[in-house]
Amino acid sequence: MKLWQWGLIIALIAGFLNGQLVSHNIGGIVRELMRLAALVGLGVLIYGLISKR
Repeated sequence: MKLWQWGLIIALIAGFLNGQLVSHNIGGIVRELMRLAALVGLGVLIYGLISKR
């Protein structure tokens, strides 16, 4: 798989899991890690798209 595809998958899964944690009122370190994973996924996605160009 290409780098941008990995970034997209990571961002989507982490965003979904973060949404589930918010809907079930779960906070703390777990939720912050999911937010961080979503941001890292977006960063990898952007970097992959830029390097593809």
